Amino acid sequence: MSDDPDSSSKGHLGEARRAVRFSILAITGVFLLKLAVGLFSGSIALVADAFNSLADTTLLIIIYLALRILEKKPDRHFRYGYYKLEDLLSLMMSFAFVGVAFMVIYDGLRAILFGFEGSTHYIEAAVTEIAVAAILFAVSWKQYKAAERANITSLALSARDMRIDVISAIFVALSIILNKTLRFPLEGYAAMIIGILIIQNAFRGITTAGRNLLDAWNRPEITRRIEEIINETGSLKVGEIRLRRAGPIIFGEITVYAHEDLRLEEIDDILEIVEKKIYEEIPDIKEIVFEVEPLQTNYQVIGVPAVDTPDGRTVLASELSQARKIVIYHFYPNSGVLIKRGEVPVERNGSGNGTNRRNGEREIVICRQLKRLMVDIVVVKYISEIAYEILKGYGVEVYIAETDEIHEVLQAIKTKHLNMLSDYSDLERKYTMREHSETESSELEYPTISAEIINRIIAPKNTNDEDINPSKSRNK
Repeated sequence: MSDDPDSSSKGHLGEARRAVRFSILAITGVFLLKLAVGLFSGSIALVADAFNSLADTTLLIIIYLALRILEKKPDRHFRYGYYKLEDLLSLMMSFAFVGVAFMVIYDGLRAILFGFEGSTHYIEAAVTEIAVAAILFAVSWKQYKAAERANITSLALSARDMRIDVISAIFVALSIILNKTLRFPLEGYAAMIIGILIIQNAFRGITTAGRNLLDAWNRPEITRRIEEIINETGSLKVGEIRLRRAGPIIFGEITVYAHEDLRLEEIDDILEIVEKKIYEEIPDIKEIVFEVEPLQTNYQVIGVPAVDTPDGRTVLASELSQARKIVIYHFYPNSGVLIKRGEVPVERNGSGNGTNRRNGEREIVICRQLKRLMVDIVVVKYISEIAYEILKGYGVEVYIAETDEIHEVLQAIKTKHLNMLSDYSDLERKYTMREHSETESSELEYPTISAEIINRIIAPKNTNDEDINPSKSRNK
């Protein structure tokens, strides 16, 4: 889409207006030519076709006035502009076509019932119709191109009707010649066929304009593409899409569901990207209004930071910063069902100086990734205070596991035997006690090991009775 869609739309409307002005002049000339030659030659088919052209001229004048009105900007009374006027005029045009069609059919039926000998100057009448067919073809082609670019329903309807006029003009020329040579009222049948074609085109116009006036929608391919664009974000879920056409313009109202952890600024940024892409791919859409609702699901998304062991098992990472992938599960609390949804590799973090700094950066990267994955619960063995506060700010619940076996962790979640970490000091106290316990254990074991080593070093290689029985040594 161009940078200035309004100026582009005005340019197309200007082109359509010029095409209509050209058509009015051309069809007015065709009407006068048909009427004069028809009256001169006495051809009822040519006169009927002339009145068909007069109807086309009248309707083209209405289209031109409608295009002038379409350029008016929306105001406080007509918030969506005056685009519906084009559909209203299209509906009026279609009913006018029906009236003209019945008049043409009546003249043709009368010629068949009461007989018609043919035109006096049938050669002139036939040549006139062939020349008219060439003119109408050029006019209809110009109209169709302008209507396609400006998306004007009434102008497209006029172009389709003019193409029918091209066919009918050729048919009328043949009927004029055959009517005179065969002495059979073919001009009457030609007039009736023209009338039927006009009714068919008018019915199509009534259906299209009526559907637009009633805000009906019959373009499912546009709805599907909008749904795809929204789902591509990965952060929003599309709800109801309501589109309606007002003249050449499409307006839309779309309900999207956003995860409650997303901030308003983030939602606005995502919707701005979505809106820009919709306008670029679907230029007919002028305005889209988004209605954001919180995403409500009957399941919780569980993220398990994990690593693969040398023997091919997947276990819980010893620390959040050590995770190499995130295993995603959907947990349904009401039924207790837990389903694995997939594994996502952990994104790379930026370079840093020092192991602690690199681990801290990696934890931040993982926290952001967990948020994008819309995780509700994360299970870890250890997490830094900074990462804990980040996840807490995102609304992600943190659970601390004692084991690295994922199936045991998940079972504990299902049976509610795993508690959420609500205060980071609890985790600090727990690890402080564990480190203290491990230190005391190592201090107790160290003297024992040292004594065993010393005894082995200083113990005599060969022992005797005195060594075995110290009492004998004392008696000596």
